[in-house]
Amino acid sequence: MPDCTSYPPQQESGKLLRMNGTKENVDPHDPCNKLQEVLLSANPEHLEALARFALTALLEVPFRKARSGDQRGGDGGVSGIGNQNLVFEARLYKQETRLDERAIRGEIVQAVERNPQLEAWLLVTTQEVPEQTQNAMDSTATEFGVAAISIDWLCQPLPKLAVLAAYCQDFVAASIGEQHRALLQEIANLPDYARTLAFIERELESWCIGYDSIRLASHERVRGVWNSRSRALAKFSQDVAGGEGDAQHVRRRDPLDRLDDWFDGTDDGSIVALVGLDGVGKTWAALDWLQSRLDQFPIVVLAPSSAIGFADPPTSGPINVIARYLREVSEIRDVSYWEQRVRRMLRRPTAEGPAFLLF
Repeated sequence: MPDCTSYPPQQESGKLLRMNGTKENVDPHDPCNKLQEVLLSANPEHLEALARFALTALLEVPFRKARSGDQRGGDGGVSGIGNQNLVFEARLYKQETRLDERAIRGEIVQAVERNPQLEAWLLVTTQEVPEQTQNAMDSTATEFGVAAISIDWLCQPLPKLAVLAAYCQDFVAASIGEQHRALLQEIANLPDYARTLAFIERELESWCIGYDSIRLASHERVRGVWNSRSRALAKFSQDVAGGEGDAQHVRRRDPLDRLDDWFDGTDDGSIVALVGLDGVGKTWAALDWLQSRLDQFPIVVLAPSSAIGFADPPTSGPINVIARYLREVSEIRDVSYWEQRVRRMLRRPTAEGPAFLLF
């Protein structure tokens, strides 16, 4: 999976690059610079509406406006629809306007308090978010296991907000004036437009911030181990790749039936164990059962004894084991981030079923 946090800004000819509130190589003829001036002169409500419309179109889930006078934590968002919980804050600021880090961090905290299932807090702004401000956002968000994402005017290689505006040019032209449609189309025709839009889509993909995609990624990992001898050896130090082309796959019906009875007949998080002498096929049978019913399972965590770390149990409790595995599967963030995410996932209502299946 691509790392949606590593997309370094690039300085290119004819582009605006702003670092920590300073202007460098400003091209007054650049269409992105022109659009920025248009947005800054428009009604602030247009930016909020643009954010709602663009995020709705991009993620295909309806973002709603927060109630008037009750916008603590964000101007709008989506809660529970499409298994996503996201909030955005829209700020129409000139580049020289200083972002209030303390206020922004407070908004993130309030957003989590209002929606404990929050997955990401988005800052949509007409200025470049300085590195130290983004770091402060990340620090606060990580404490609660959510992602803090800026859709701003940092060129990477084009400003993300400018690209989103061009992506929704019919809506934007209707809001701020048809005379600006040609400007929006000019941005859409820039060589780096498609690349920047693809990055935004990756950054907001549900696999990056949503439970269901993490679940699917964990299932793919199980299939990979089952179908590849090299992956099986790397994970379990033994050949349990029953799906490998030349594997002699013998299904052990009795343990499979008993595992079915256990999973279908319990809802209290009870533990099941396969007991037998070394080499009789316990791991093979369990993995066979896992891969045969993957579509019915929550996030599956493959945790052989070597991953538990019995020599140092205080640092390798269940949450840490799951977090390290999710970091391995997702290839994003760090273990501390995933520990917070795991804690939040474990607070899911019982009626929604188990959050993890640890094997």
